Amino acid sequence: MNEKVKQLGCTNTNFTNPHGYHDENHYSTAYDMATIFRYCLKNDIFREIINTNQITIKAANSDNTLNLKNGNRLQDENYPKIYYKYVKGGKTGYTIEARGTLICYGQKNDKTVIVATFDGSQNINGYQARYLDSTKLFDYSFENYKRELILNSNDYTFKIYDNKNNKCYTAKLDKDIYGLVNDVPTIQYNIDIDYNKIDNICNEKKSENNNENNDEYNIIGKIKFKYEFEDNNINNNEYNLVLINSENYYTTENISKILPFIIIFLFVILITLVIYYIKKIKNNNTLDKI
Repeated sequence: MNEKVKQLGCTNTNFTNPHGYHDENHYSTAYDMATIFRYCLKNDIFREIINTNQITIKAANSDNTLNLKNGNRLQDENYPKIYYKYVKGGKTGYTIEARGTLICYGQKNDKTVIVATFDGSQNINGYQARYLDSTKLFDYSFENYKRELILNSNDYTFKIYDNKNNKCYTAKLDKDIYGLVNDVPTIQYNIDIDYNKIDNICNEKKSENNNENNDEYNIIGKIKFKYEFEDNNINNNEYNLVLINSENYYTTENISKILPFIIIFLFVILITLVIYYIKKIKNNNTLDKI
């Protein structure tokens, strides 16, 4: 888990156990937990579980049943003063040291918002602060942020030259990326190409087991983005680079390599012709004088 969350960009998280019980070296932040939660939402089964308010299951070794109920009151209509209709799913937590926590996501129109609150078990007029704070954060986000195209996949297209296989590959960001923003961020990025994967693609193209239409097959690297907003908030994200085209290397790079020699050759011919022309004129002048 520690290795995985670092890959996700969580810089203030460390796990010492799988259950969350208190330990001085077991810690995280609301931002990191929201980042982890966003990654988890990519999993269909995870979303189905946290979206479920109640379910009855059968015991493994008997006919007894057990009723399981989601503890997130924001998505429970039985708590009308707390219920928030835009919340789709989430997870509560509590330890004596950490107090009440809540991570959940909501959807309104074309916007999806994740809210993470820590130390939210305080009682405010009979209601837990984690629910009241989450509602305020959802309302603020839905009202003040708009969904914008952050990264156009066509703007992040790259040529990759493979000398070993005499090929030139074209790779691009695998999809357009949208986000909720209130200002346009400054974007920096770097790419990480898996050249072994490119070798595998070349070898498979020569065999009968050609999977070039498979999405996983076409992933040949990662592109890592760093967004920096006007309020100095920095966000890091990583996406796939996919292969979209390949062509003979000779038609691109090799020609560019020999082009300087062609120019020099033409220049030499031009100089030779000039010298020849000058000599011819001098000879003609000499004949005229005679």
